[in-house]
Amino acid sequence: MRNARVRVRLDAEFIESVILIKAIPDAFFGMETNGYDHITFQNNVPKSVGAMQIDNMKFGNCLYSVRITSNSVEILNAKGAVRSTQTVTLALHEPAKAYSVYINGEKTQNYTVQNGVISVTVPFDLVRVTVK
Repeated sequence: MRNARVRVRLDAEFIESVILIKAIPDAFFGMETNGYDHITFQNNVPKSVGAMQIDNMKFGNCLYSVRITSNSVEILNAKGAVRSTQTVTLALHEPAKAYSVYINGEKTQNYTVQNGVISVTVPFDLVRVTVK
């Protein structure tokens, strides 16, 4: 019992060690969720980075990866059960020049633009949204 108390104190003392683990999905990937059946990713990766990917994310009973490049957001490597109610919004900043939006390589008009952000909401699955 005494060892358990020591572990709790050490975990609480070194809470700053989880800042990076929390900051990457929140800051660079703009990750937000309603807590149950909807998740959002917004491309906030600096253009100079090129691409970033996070593996082994969990949404419900599904493990997946999310990859962001300068002009795309993608859900990939999904494994596990996905409920029919689960959705994902993939968002990118609106370019200053003329552009088109693509879902899995197919041009689409099924998106919204609000405050300079292009958002596409689709059922949670393997999906790539590209703006070019």
